[in-house]
Amino acid sequence: LQNALNSRVVIEQAKGVLAASGPTDMDSAFRALRRHARGHHLSLAFVAGEVVSGVLDVEEVLAGQDPARLREEDPGRPAP
Repeated sequence: LQNALNSRVVIEQAKGVLAASGPTDMDSAFRALRRHARGHHLSLAFVAGEVVSGVLDVEEVLAGQDPARLREEDPGRPAP
């Protein structure tokens, strides 16, 4: 249980780092983290830890955000 809580904390921190560094909100930041983790066959907590520690470049994580794909995931999102 403690491990799950720790993972959640680092994921929230990483979402904050991503949201603060670019034109993205917390939901989009989470989707970018998840997409990067899945695309590289890594755990979400590992990717989040790498973002928070500065090992993983924020731009690399956010680069996978395709505006058209984001609208597919969130149809209410306005077009860029």
